[in-house]
Amino acid sequence: MPTLKDFEKFIQSAVDKLNGIAQTNPEQFTKCNGKSLENKVVTVLQGVCEEKKLGFNPKQIELVSGQNFPDIIVAGRYGLEVKSTKENHWKSTGSSIVESTRVANVEHIYLLFGKLGGKVEFRCRPYEEVMYDVTVTHSPRYLINMELQPQQSIFDKMKIKYKDLCNPKSGNPINRVRQYYIQKAKEENKTSMPWWLESDTQMSIQLWSSLSKKEKEILQSKMCILFSNDILSNKKEKYARVSLWLCAKYSILVYNARDCFSAGGQCSILGYNNVPQVVPQVVARYLQRANKIKELFNPTPEIKKEIKEEILEFNKDIWDEVNDKPNYEKWLTQTSTLVGKFANIKYNLFEDWFKHGVTISKLR
Repeated sequence: MPTLKDFEKFIQSAVDKLNGIAQTNPEQFTKCNGKSLENKVVTVLQGVCEEKKLGFNPKQIELVSGQNFPDIIVAGRYGLEVKSTKENHWKSTGSSIVESTRVANVEHIYLLFGKLGGKVEFRCRPYEEVMYDVTVTHSPRYLINMELQPQQSIFDKMKIKYKDLCNPKSGNPINRVRQYYIQKAKEENKTSMPWWLESDTQMSIQLWSSLSKKEKEILQSKMCILFSNDILSNKKEKYARVSLWLCAKYSILVYNARDCFSAGGQCSILGYNNVPQVVPQVVARYLQRANKIKELFNPTPEIKKEIKEEILEFNKDIWDEVNDKPNYEKWLTQTSTLVGKFANIKYNLFEDWFKHGVTISKLR
């Protein structure tokens, strides 16, 4: 079986041959579309098999493009993805980050890139070395830069190896990439959120006002779990991330997220100690959703995956890695601290209310 070094020598020989043809007869490539270029690459690869005797034979070269990734399989375990641009530069849009059509048993993938604008030229590098970012068409796709410097790939930025990101055992790569961009926006102090279509994304946007009472209750309860650091604060745009989340994740448009969660005003809370306490209405909304919030901390198998993904994206401090579930006590302590500062009440008062129940009266 040819080694990876053998494959690299084989591919370099093919690139040299392609560039030799491009120098003498560039028109062979400038008129190519994606499919015809792939066919020409296969022909060159088969010719190199005969000429160089590097341990490969023409029958080991398989063109599987169309519904498979990568485009060409060599000796069963090596892959070659073919990309090109008609422009005079080395950038293009790559393949989907999901790789749901990846051919089994392919261990190493290289990108063969044809610059068909200006002076026609071909280059080939390991796939993971030339993906510098992610863009969105109908789903997230890598962006290619064949001139990318070492340690500048999207995988370097995410601090994850390409093979680990695309490993099916690691889960949906979209979630890992989304988490990276959410954290990046946070570090850059930007109010933004990735919006990427997935298999379960609603294709039609609906208004918050059109939701049922039950649907609103579930989403409001999730807001309490995910966005307490925003909601229970004095930030100018405290509901901005809530609005983006509803739109990006659930295709729900809300004119004013503050109104769907709290229209302002105050409430009187009467706890088990029978001492009334006046608090902002937003705090009362947390208490009104207590039962549903508790349910989400003991999720059914059907919603466990979804709530886990959301917590890891927006409030990962409350995820219990050992028991693989959200930690109710951590969230309650976190939220009680936030409520205490926001509503100017004793630190553990909210925790007592949440555990023992209260009577809520709206004040005008």
